[in-house]
Amino acid sequence: EKGELRYQINYRVYPDNATEKKVSFSYQASPEGCATVDEYGVVNFTSSGMIKVFVITTDGGDAQDTVTVIAKATKN
Repeated sequence: EKGELRYQINYRVYPDNATEKKVSFSYQASPEGCATVDEYGVVNFTSSGMIKVFVITTDGGDAQDTVTVIAKATKN
């Protein structure tokens, strides 16, 4: 959609033979409200800004990765 950018977070759970591969996502956006992340790891930007996405295993493990995505609005 015009004025909106989407980005799919790609991730991989290690080890490859892990029995539980489910993850959840949390995030910090700056400025607040410039972007969100849904339960599938899709980042939706609505304005210029930066978002830090945390990919967290749901099996109680402490593994976590951080992905930073930066988007800048452009004039069309």
